[in-house]
Amino acid sequence: MRYLIYPTLDHYRYDLRHGLGQTQQEILSHQTQFIQTFPPTHQATILAADTPFEIEYLELLGNTRILKLFPERSPYAGYLYPVRLNDTYSLLIDCSTSDRTTSHHPQIFTELQQQIQAYTTPTATTLGQTSIASAILNDPQPSAAEILDLAQQIYQTLYPQQDWQTTLTSQGRILNGYFFELSQHHFIIPETHHSGIRSAPNNHHILIILYPNLALVQEAGSQLIEYWLRLWCYRNKMLWAYQQSRYLKQALKQKFSQIIQYVAELKNQNHASLNLNELEAKLNQAGQLFAEYGIELTELDYQTRTIEINSHNYQQCLSDIQEKLSQFPAESNLTPLMAFLQQPFLAQLQKDSENLRPGLDLLQFNVNLIQADLELKRTRVETIASERDRTFQTRFAIWGTAIALGSIITSVSAQFPTVIVPAVIVPNAEAPNADLITEHPLGRVLLNLGVEEMWLAPGVSLLFTLLITLICGSGLSLIVRLLPGPKHR
Repeated sequence: MRYLIYPTLDHYRYDLRHGLGQTQQEILSHQTQFIQTFPPTHQATILAADTPFEIEYLELLGNTRILKLFPERSPYAGYLYPVRLNDTYSLLIDCSTSDRTTSHHPQIFTELQQQIQAYTTPTATTLGQTSIASAILNDPQPSAAEILDLAQQIYQTLYPQQDWQTTLTSQGRILNGYFFELSQHHFIIPETHHSGIRSAPNNHHILIILYPNLALVQEAGSQLIEYWLRLWCYRNKMLWAYQQSRYLKQALKQKFSQIIQYVAELKNQNHASLNLNELEAKLNQAGQLFAEYGIELTELDYQTRTIEINSHNYQQCLSDIQEKLSQFPAESNLTPLMAFLQQPFLAQLQKDSENLRPGLDLLQFNVNLIQADLELKRTRVETIASERDRTFQTRFAIWGTAIALGSIITSVSAQFPTVIVPAVIVPNAEAPNADLITEHPLGRVLLNLGVEEMWLAPGVSLLFTLLITLICGSGLSLIVRLLPGPKHR
């Protein structure tokens, strides 16, 4: 049986600090969740160091750098190393045996895993996690079969339910040693987008490294910490962005169906026949759909750019690690780790965006039609209302003038003493004779209607005024109609 010296388990956990469009309250919530990993005595230090400005690499424990996990005489050694990488909290959890000379069975990794389990539990803001299980071979010249067997034992110790052949993604050389990369990443998309997407419980990503020489590992190890932190951050952010894009695609597909249904209903109802209130209701419905669909489509494009940027960063960081390793007199070839970038994340997202964007264009086209029809109907209503106002004002002016003319004519006729009643002219001596009023055609009409003789004179005068008013009003209305310009009804 081959045994392992100085077994070490490094766990990299990445938590979101702030994302696109998040409020200050949400950022503070993420910050609070992250610092819960640390003892209260160190939480204030992290909060003080966590600047609100964008920063590429920030050690959150300041000059202390790390927080030791075990006392001096413990059989284990380890630490927490929190770092902020731009918009992401990165936490390296290191655990190893304190004795660097004793040989151990691969089962030792179960103990190491248990020691750091409290720190590796993901939170609601966790983007992803990666582990590196490394050890020194107690035989400097093992066979390839022995190396493979040890790596498989370590993997089965840490992930007993997983299949090596299914999850093995790459293998290569590092510092004269051998590495094996194994990964499984699945997620559960709900049928409706009202509940969030979830990662499968057996997701994992691990690099198993077996070195032949402890001295070389100790020399290079501390110089590679920052590089590993960055590399796995880029990888996990790409997977997280792709996972979010699947959620967004599901939501957009459902809204796309709503858009098709909306357009079909609008076509069946014939929007031109809808009244103002119905058109405004349709416009409001379309506006809400347009806003929601547009926001989610923008977020999908944002995830595409996130994958694009982190893909470039991953490739660059891997090249930097390879260059760093070339400074040591040992064989290293990390090229197999580039296989991760061959996954069609970008192509898939670009195709999704291309397929879903016409939904926004279709909705915009129908919104424009409704707005045009709505403006036309509003203009017609305003025109009709304006014409009614002008017609009312014109009629008011005409009949006001007619009443004034009738009153003037009646008043002028009363100034002639020989005139007792309209159209009856008598000498002054005979003016008081009321019989003449009863003989007047208007007087006879009033008598036939039952009006008493004492009211005949004012009655005849009133009827005369009304007749004059009607004649003047009709004449003025006819003149206005015959004049050029807008017709008034």
